[in-house]
Amino acid sequence: MSEQAGPGEMRPGGEEGGQGGQGGRPERGGPGGGPGGGPGGPRGDRGGERGGRSDRGRERRDRDDRGPRQAEVFFDPSRSVVELVDDLAQRQARGIRRIAAAELAKFYGEIKDLQRALAHGGAEGFQQIEPRLRLLRAKAYYANRRIGQGHGVPREFRDFIDKSVQTVRNEEDFLKFARHFEAVVGFLYGMGSVQS
Repeated sequence: MSEQAGPGEMRPGGEEGGQGGQGGRPERGGPGGGPGGGPGGPRGDRGGERGGRSDRGRERRDRDDRGPRQAEVFFDPSRSVVELVDDLAQRQARGIRRIAAAELAKFYGEIKDLQRALAHGGAEGFQQIEPRLRLLRAKAYYANRRIGQGHGVPREFRDFIDKSVQTVRNEEDFLKFARHFEAVVGFLYGMGSVQS
C-alpha cells in the first residue's frame, strides 16, 4: 500500500482513501459494511472502542456505584446526640428517596438486634457486635443492587449505611449511630418517603 491510497483502498492507519461509491461516500467492503464483511469488522464485533450497547449500560451502572455522585451523609460521631437525632437526621431523611417499608424494617431490626447484643455483651460487647455491624455495609450494597427487581434500597440509603458504619469506631459511636438511625427512620415515615 502506498501512503496515498486511491478510492476504496486502505491507508496504513486503517483509513480508506478517496471518495468512491455513490453519493460521495467511501466504499465499504463486504455485505455488513465493515472492511471484513461482518457488521463491524472481520470478527463481527460491533462496538469498536466504545463497546456494544450492553457494555454502555454496565459502564453507566458502574459510574453510579463508584462515581462522584454520592449521597451526602450527615452522621458524624463527633456531633452531639441532640444534633444527630434532630437536624442532622431530618437532613439525612430528606436526601433519601422512596424506600420500601420491608427493606427499611430489615435494617432497623438489625440495628436494634445489635443494640440488644451490645447491652448483654459485657466488657467485650462492641468487639462481639463489630463484625455484624460491618456486615451491614455489604447488606446495603446487595439491597441496592436489587432495586431494579422491585426490591432493595435506593443508592442514597446505601451510601448512608456505608459511610455511617465506616465512621463507627467504638461502643459510644455505635450508640450514637443507632439513635441517629432511629431518628432518620422516624423522619422517613413522617415525610411519607416509606412505601408500604
